[in-house]
Amino acid sequence: SRMKVKIEIQSTNVRQSGFQRNGTWHDLYSQTAYLHTEDKPYPQEFEITLPRDRKGKPYECGFYTLAPESLYVDARNFRKLSVSPVLMPASGNQVPPLSKTQPAAAARQ
Repeated sequence: SRMKVKIEIQSTNVRQSGFQRNGTWHDLYSQTAYLHTEDKPYPQEFEITLPRDRKGKPYECGFYTLAPESLYVDARNFRKLSVSPVLMPASGNQVPPLSKTQPAAAARQ
């Protein structure tokens, strides 16, 4: 059977952190999420780093699955299969689409 990945977002709270590389500061935004799997009776809490193109805008509350672009072959790490989660609404989920007009500062409030 196919593995089904179901991720739940219960809060739009976003945490901001960052790091400095080569003299440049890079902002990171993360959000609490819950992974539902068929082999565990309860969801597992984890932190999801928001993709850069979201500019700190949180995922809305609801259920998601991984977008195909979440999986990639990492050429810098011995061509290992890696995951950088990008969420897309689960089928049947009524999650509002990402608005590109909302500034990141407003999303962090």
